[in-house]
Amino acid sequence: MSDNSPTTESRLDPDRWIDQLPPAEALAVMLDNQAEAIPALYAALPAIESAVTALHQRLRACRGRLIYVGAGTSARIGVQDGAELLPTFDFPAKRVAFVIAGGPQALLRPVENAEDSADAATQQLDELAITPDDCVLGLAASGHTVFTCTAVAAARQAGCLVGLRARCRADPGRLACGAVIRACRRGGAALADTDAGENPRNAYENHHDWRGA
Repeated sequence: MSDNSPTTESRLDPDRWIDQLPPAEALAVMLDNQAEAIPALYAALPAIESAVTALHQRLRACRGRLIYVGAGTSARIGVQDGAELLPTFDFPAKRVAFVIAGGPQALLRPVENAEDSADAATQQLDELAITPDDCVLGLAASGHTVFTCTAVAAARQAGCLVGLRARCRADPGRLACGAVIRACRRGGAALADTDAGENPRNAYENHHDWRGA
């Protein structure tokens, strides 16, 4: 695999493939895999602080919205985070919005190739009628998701305060993005992307087929 490949598509060594391990060992691999992210987050703390401070200042000063943008799992994480703002912080629900590749239905069912649609991203932003009062937070593990990067760049052009949270490499210049949070963890994931590389084998492929249940 090239050094330029997104680390979300890399895999653990074969002796750590969780479908080949006893349950206790597989669980330990997954826990260890998550723990590897902590040093990356510590390294990203200055960028996180800058983004949080800017978002807080803009949201307090204006009546704009916090808009989460993402595709696939990133979109689901954004919705989970945004849904907690009302019950946890009494942040008005009308000031939270989501731009999701494939639309709301993609939260429960995958929508093929939705993450590659730049037109869909700009269309959803147009429907939200974004203004400079809004804050747009993109979530993209690879840092290169077309849908998310297009939305973030368009929001920036519209005068919104924007940020991108990426696990891997991201180019702030290409995104015209004010803040990029990169938490770059080395190594693969216990559950790799199913479309990773030429070999589609997931690190959890030998699983029960639930489709007939």
